[in-house]
Amino acid sequence: MNNIHMTVAIITQEGRIDLLHNLLKSISTATKEFSGNIYILIIGDYSQNNMFLLQSQYKLLNINHLYTTKGVPECRDIAIRNCRTKWIYFVDDDCVVDSHIFLEY
Repeated sequence: MNNIHMTVAIITQEGRIDLLHNLLKSISTATKEFSGNIYILIIGDYSQNNMFLLQSQYKLLNINHLYTTKGVPECRDIAIRNCRTKWIYFVDDDCVVDSHIFLEY
């Protein structure tokens, strides 16, 4: 199995903490069998307090927050500009990922 490094970009907005929590929980489960490194970029207008809570809950995930009030297309551009891996995976904050999603790469 290759040691792939991947960025997961999540575009979200304040008030969707429960959805974001469910997504991060599913990503955490999916990374357990993945041999590479997953970097999480959360792009949106979340408060620092909410981001701190999420980062403390998911300490094993490498979560970075980029604050912006821009729209979705601009947020995607921000994610691409800040991606430091060869691969970027965009996922909506109201989704959950399959436990084997990263094994496909």
